[in-house]
Amino acid sequence: MGGWVWSPICKACEGSKPLACEPEIRLVGHSADVRTGAFSPDGSRVVTTSDDESVFEWNAASGQPIGKLDLPQSDLPKGYRYTTGAEFSPDSKSIVLAAEMACL
Repeated sequence: MGGWVWSPICKACEGSKPLACEPEIRLVGHSADVRTGAFSPDGSRVVTTSDDESVFEWNAASGQPIGKLDLPQSDLPKGYRYTTGAEFSPDSKSIVLAAEMACL
């Protein structure tokens, strides 16, 4: 499971649907559905969130993982916690994470 990065300008897609373009970069590493993705302010990194209870930081140019962040421990059973969003700080030095941790 993972995410993909497309170029906003795809010469092969001119006059066709943008989803016909091949992604430039694949971000592979999550073990469940990816929920969100966001670029750092300088565009050099990407952060993704997933139902696998992790957050990945990626090199936006190569797609290589920079690091994996696991959610803090919880009393909830596995499968009841998932990330709902992440964003870089304006200076790109921190990542804020939102997570759903509710028992159904």
